[in-house]
Amino acid sequence: MKEDFINFLWKNQNFSRNDLKTTEGKELTILNAGIKNSNSGPDYSHARIITDGLQWSGQVELHVRSSEWKKHGHHLDRAYDNVILHVVYEKDENTFRTDGTHIPTLELKNRLEKPLMERYHNFLKNSLPVEGMPCTNLLAGVTAVSKIAMLDKALVERLEEKADWVYQTWLKNQRDWEETAWKVIGKSMGFSVNSDPFLNLADSIPLKILKKHSANPWQIESLILGQAGWLQNTFKTSYLNELRKEYLFLRYKYNLKPISPHTWKFLRMRPSNFPVVRAVQLATLIGRHEHVFSDLLESDTICKIRDFWKIEPALFWREPGNVSQVYKIKAKSDTDENNLHLSGLSVTGFSEESIANLTINAIIPLLVCFSKVTQEQRYMERVIGVLENLPPENNVLTRKWKDSATPITNAHQAQAVIGLVKKYCHYGKCLECTIGNEIVSGKSDSQKTPTPSQTNPMRVTLQDSL
Repeated sequence: MKEDFINFLWKNQNFSRNDLKTTEGKELTILNAGIKNSNSGPDYSHARIITDGLQWSGQVELHVRSSEWKKHGHHLDRAYDNVILHVVYEKDENTFRTDGTHIPTLELKNRLEKPLMERYHNFLKNSLPVEGMPCTNLLAGVTAVSKIAMLDKALVERLEEKADWVYQTWLKNQRDWEETAWKVIGKSMGFSVNSDPFLNLADSIPLKILKKHSANPWQIESLILGQAGWLQNTFKTSYLNELRKEYLFLRYKYNLKPISPHTWKFLRMRPSNFPVVRAVQLATLIGRHEHVFSDLLESDTICKIRDFWKIEPALFWREPGNVSQVYKIKAKSDTDENNLHLSGLSVTGFSEESIANLTINAIIPLLVCFSKVTQEQRYMERVIGVLENLPPENNVLTRKWKDSATPITNAHQAQAVIGLVKKYCHYGKCLECTIGNEIVSGKSDSQKTPTPSQTNPMRVTLQDSL
């Protein structure tokens, strides 16, 4: 038995209320269960009850056993003095406020229907996590309304979480959108493995310095590769030696300090994702866009977004094998197998998969944040349109969802699924999820039919939330 199940029962009033009495034998009527508290303090506020003919308004605290009141120190905490009802699965001792007054207790143990308890225990027993999704084997039987409602919520929370990081970055950079875009795009170039080193790289060199060399992309290349820590030694080719020479001059001119080359990760990834390759692509991208954020805002269609990411690296990098010259200086501890992969590796433009990933992790959060700051709804409309027209991510989370007979056809749905799994499933918050609620409640699929306004509520809710 977990406390989240008690919360599920109280929130939905999913227990028998016939001849309802407190454990002290006083008659009890629940007028309002209250509002769930997401901060510290009692679990519910603004609840209203009638006990022994008197109406009370205040807070409600939930526990599996009543002894947890004292175990958690609530009997010494004045923040709990306004609790009017202690709701527990089992009462094993009385509870008191800091002044010694007794708190009425409602025990649920003998007020639960047997099928409900069986579903709850079967859910815990049989729905073991499968790649982080406890209810994978049960999703096919969940109504469309419950799935859509939860995906709606998960998408909003995921986008707002990403936008919040952008917002903090924007404040940190004196509300400069161009500098913020540079940091966000820089971080996204590392994808999941090298996002932190790429963010450190972007932090190590302001965009305003790179802009001074917009007429010479070769100098931007030297600055980015140099700040990444890869131009510290001499090379066999004149191109790399000239890059190094230029970087040493610019480093002294701008008093720059490169990041440690040992922070980069190369192992167990596709060669096309190696940080040297991504850094060259980043340098080429910045060399193409003198005004990164302005160009991004003007990319108001999928075609224009794809064009935003369109690059052509310098001929040196497009020739097979040249990447390995930088890599071998840096990756002395890596395997010979990786060096074999690199022997024929060249740097090309971004693949369609990379464009989708970068758009989701860079452009989308920037647009969401910009929309919230400026209160311009058209950018949120663009976010939804872009997500609906991008292909879904193909990873273990989205594959498990699709295996449950629930289709994922675009990035809009995929991002919602990823948000759901990472925020709820991974932490076992099944009863805070409408899907888990329906499974435990045993509600029939035939009792719910989506209305036209519910077929895509993510669009409505997301707009309303911003």
